Amino acid sequence: MAKIRYRFDELPEVSAESIRRMTAIKDEDIDTRDMPELTEEFWEHAERGRFYCGPEKNTTRARR
Repeated sequence: MAKIRYRFDELPEVSAESIRRMTAIKDEDIDTRDMPELTEEFWEHAERGRFYCGPEKNTTRARR
């Protein structure tokens, strides 16, 4: 699956109408068949922060 990246200023506007329509959808009406269920075994082996790299560091320095 290819990654799709957007810059923040390229994202389309989200209208109040589309937010209203999305919040009106019941959880049981959302099709999640393409996503595997997370079992107890998954959570037994889960690691907190495994993929966390920390905040990006600004390497630019001001000259004095």
